[in-house]
Amino acid sequence: SIFCRSWVCTNEECCVSAPTCATLPASSCPPDTLLLEDKSSKYCPDRACTANDCCQPAPTCATMSSCPRYHLQRSNPSSIFCRSWVCTNEECCVSAPTCATLPASSCPPDTLLLEDKSSKYCPDRACTANDCCQPAPTCATMSSCPRYHLQRSNPSSIFCRSW
Repeated sequence: SIFCRSWVCTNEECCVSAPTCATLPASSCPPDTLLLEDKSSKYCPDRACTANDCCQPAPTCATMSSCPRYHLQRSNPSSIFCRSWVCTNEECCVSAPTCATLPASSCPPDTLLLEDKSSKYCPDRACTANDCCQPAPTCATMSSCPRYHLQRSNPSSIFCRSW
């Protein structure tokens, strides 16, 4: 029993501070939720805090404005919940594909897959001929023919098969 010092009890004698969300372990939050970011300033209505008092839905990758260079946002970003209040590139971004993923047979006639196809990143999830194919060189780019040979007629209309 607690006895008051006088006929009128004081707040110090009769009240205790309400707990804050800082007393709730983060592991108490259900999946895809996080403990409030400012957990020390949120007071709970009962003697113990609960997940309903202190946990909120985690942000999703849809909140991330952009990915770093040569990366793309993962598919279905609104369904990917982040592990903290700020989403990371590792959670939300994937490497962009390079032209090395496009088969050479995808290039239209008179074009070739880029010579340095591994260093050209594509802007979308799959590379296209527009991203990775360029006009094939023609015989007009040859500076000279070997001894006892002449350049064919119309060299600019003869396309080479490789770089």
